[in-house]
Amino acid sequence: MAIQLKTKDVVDGLVEKTAARVEALKAKGVEPTLAILRVGEKPDDLSYEKGATTRAGKVGVTIKNVVIPENVTKDELVKVVESLNNDKAVHGVLIFRPLPFEAEVFAALDPAKDIDGATDASTALLFNGFGGTVFGGGEGPKPENAAFPCTPAACMAILDHYGYGDVKGKHVAFVGSGLRVGRPLGMLLLNRGATVTYCHEFTKNTPELCKQADIIVVAVGRANLIGEAHLNSGTVIIDAGLSLDKETGKMVGDTNQEAAEKIAAAYTPNGVGPVTTAVLMAHVVDRAEKA
Repeated sequence: MAIQLKTKDVVDGLVEKTAARVEALKAKGVEPTLAILRVGEKPDDLSYEKGATTRAGKVGVTIKNVVIPENVTKDELVKVVESLNNDKAVHGVLIFRPLPFEAEVFAALDPAKDIDGATDASTALLFNGFGGTVFGGGEGPKPENAAFPCTPAACMAILDHYGYGDVKGKHVAFVGSGLRVGRPLGMLLLNRGATVTYCHEFTKNTPELCKQADIIVVAVGRANLIGEAHLNSGTVIIDAGLSLDKETGKMVGDTNQEAAEKIAAAYTPNGVGPVTTAVLMAHVVDRAEKA
């Protein structure tokens, strides 16, 4: 029977540490503040915003909601970002994607306030092999303006918490090579000495490649994508996917949990979302401490 890599213990530890850091900052007159910039009323954005706001309340981080109508112009949106750059009370800025004029918006964001690895500067530091501000890979220096995407950082936090973080020489297979999860997380693991294989829509032998892996990371958004054909008895599965199961009407990950329970060594039964919001708060506090 596989070990369930439940997020609660990981989240509880992060929340406790982050809350203590917030209390220390507030004693010095600093109120860690996260600005959440949302364009329109997309259900996914609203759901994440709700989760982040709840998590912020538990650690003491202040949320500043900035809601922009969908018919916003490029100049208007860039001006909003620039105003957040100049607001000394705001320590981090989270911008929901996709959004209009995305390239111009992230080009305008000050890397010092980028807490989700969205700017070119953060991406460059990641691909240059630097460690992270909170949960990064590698043993190199930690630059002032380095912030890695929160979901990959959450995956690393889960691996570390359950003793799978030493990936030197391990084979990690990614199913999904997106810019938000697959590629940055692959670099974090590569920086720790893992051998990384990416599987995508043009890969012809995905099940075979996964079956050879020590760790499988999946982030596609397709229910039950990973099944028996992908697994071996030593597989550790980190499932960052989320989609609607049309048969049950429930939101589920990308892994067939019955197969994972029967064959794999360990798997995440409830995704990584709760850890992602906990990491987000830690990133905000990190920036507040530096400010």
